[in-house]
Amino acid sequence: MCKWTCRGKVTLVFRWKAILSRIETQLELLSDLVLLEQPAIRRRKLEHLIYEFVHRRTITRQLIAKKIKSNKSFEWLSQVR
Repeated sequence: MCKWTCRGKVTLVFRWKAILSRIETQLELLSDLVLLEQPAIRRRKLEHLIYEFVHRRTITRQLIAKKIKSNKSFEWLSQVR
């Protein structure tokens, strides 16, 4: 989450769509990997990563919909904490 948060802070004003695109790309990759034959522990890790990226995608879409433009806005700060 730190990378997403740090990237989000740096690119908040200009690049929400790019952040969402990157999240969706990573989610597609993870979903492809989980469908392959995997040891149980790796499958569990992939499932947790998918869950985390779905959450990131949802939050990013909400922030885009609310047109958050500042890293000082309450909506943004509530997600960072």
